[in-house]
Amino acid sequence: MIDLFDRGVAFGLTPFETLFAYKGEVLFLDEHYKRLKRSLKILGIDNNLTFEKFKEDVLNSIKGINNPVAIKIIYIDDKLNIKLRTPSYTKEHYDRGLKLAISRERRPKSILNYIKTFNYGQNYIEDLRAKNKGYDSCIFLDHRGFISEAAYGNLFFIKDRVIYTPSITCSILPGIIRKKLIEHLKSKGVEVVKTNITLDELENFDSAFFTNSVAGVLPVSKIGNTSFSKSATQVKCEIIKFMERYFSCWLGH
Repeated sequence: MIDLFDRGVAFGLTPFETLFAYKGEVLFLDEHYKRLKRSLKILGIDNNLTFEKFKEDVLNSIKGINNPVAIKIIYIDDKLNIKLRTPSYTKEHYDRGLKLAISRERRPKSILNYIKTFNYGQNYIEDLRAKNKGYDSCIFLDHRGFISEAAYGNLFFIKDRVIYTPSITCSILPGIIRKKLIEHLKSKGVEVVKTNITLDELENFDSAFFTNSVAGVLPVSKIGNTSFSKSATQVKCEIIKFMERYFSCWLGH
């Protein structure tokens, strides 16, 4: 039985990770393990969790499953708890792009922005409000007014052949797909700029996209009243190559 006085439960500080698996392959296991261990250290939670144990439990949880699956891992009561679910993202989201509202809430300056815990109330409420207005989700501004992130993912913008993304100082959770995509793009000679971006600058960008560990990379068709192009460019071709390598199921492959 879960201890209701456990600090993770009582204060919403239970650390977790969400992974993606397709055809029996789990993406970026080592990266998720490292981030979970970092969260445990920051939260002061003593543990003996090894990568071997982490990998074994995750792979055992998806035995015999070939369809796309989201794997939620919670560390509580000194052990891993794993739950599987069908991803909420579909090929339709990829084809039409996401429509994102602009939340009225601001991301505060807090260490909680940089670790994954159950302290997701703001994300959930604002995502629900956006859906009730006909959007797919929402984005947040940080406490200074710069664009931060989406409720459940990171944001990128394209102008000509350069990609821009909010810097880590903009109260973002530095996502694993964000990191891996940036590494891929830089290896292909694409310039990626981590910077501060205002709402007024949105109209200057040609395209926008969203990343997280389950969706991979999804185009964004609209943020607030600003619409973005979905026309093919050389930079987008590199993003598609990344998707084909890791998230081909969302492309209909």
